[in-house]
Amino acid sequence: MDDVDPQEAAPQGAEFKAELDRLDELVRTSAGAVFASHVATIANAFDEFSDSYQQLHSLLVAAETDEDTMFMLMSNVPPLTEKRAFERRMDRAIKSFCGDLVTVVDVTRKAMRKQPEEFQGVWDDINRTGPRAVPGALILRELRNYLDHENQAPWWFTGRVDSNGARAEVLLSPKPLLRSTFFTAPARAYLEANPDGVRLLTIIDSYYPAMAEAWSWLLEKYQDVNAAGIQAMNDLIGQRNLHLTDGVYSNAADFHAAVSKGMETLREEQLQPRVTPSEGV
Repeated sequence: MDDVDPQEAAPQGAEFKAELDRLDELVRTSAGAVFASHVATIANAFDEFSDSYQQLHSLLVAAETDEDTMFMLMSNVPPLTEKRAFERRMDRAIKSFCGDLVTVVDVTRKAMRKQPEEFQGVWDDINRTGPRAVPGALILRELRNYLDHENQAPWWFTGRVDSNGARAEVLLSPKPLLRSTFFTAPARAYLEANPDGVRLLTIIDSYYPAMAEAWSWLLEKYQDVNAAGIQAMNDLIGQRNLHLTDGVYSNAADFHAAVSKGMETLREEQLQPRVTPSEGV
């Protein structure tokens, strides 16, 4: 075999890397990649919102149904260490819930600005007739600013015990909320219409399922609307794979199938009996 001059071989390696870099850049900046980034951001934000809902829901249910927790929260007899600790847990949970809600709405709005106007219009209608139509939902986003400023919610625990057992409700007191400047006129009107308190569990247990249904629809339709961009990105990835495998494989499935077949052949060869020189013929 003739010797190869390293200086002559170097450009081939440089050309390979340059083409790979070019294809990588095309994939990275493609409309499909932008779509994938948007979907991942929205899905991650909604997952965090789901987690915070579950945490807040669990605490509110415990406060309203677990007798030991109910009596502890309704008690005003010192020491109140356990009661204050539970309230702090609820404060952290409601701050996470409202903060994650704002995040998922904001990242979705940002992504939707780059979508076709018709798609944006349908999404607005789904939001208007779904999550935003839930009674009390309009205070949730604005409650975040109040909590950031006050660092605690104006909890109001009510309950009664009679021959039918114990019953309790966890409410938000509207008076401290109305004294603040963080609520718009519609939110203030809702608070004023509920002077005896706002039962948070009622709101979030209607609001979260409406959010989940709307965002599930969005992620599915978002993919349909961006199908052309996704296909274009997949075509670019196919070109990149062909470049990496010297024109043999354009997709991961074929490559993995070939590797599996090769491994199977190797295992079969290893199982074949071997003849050593000492055995002779």
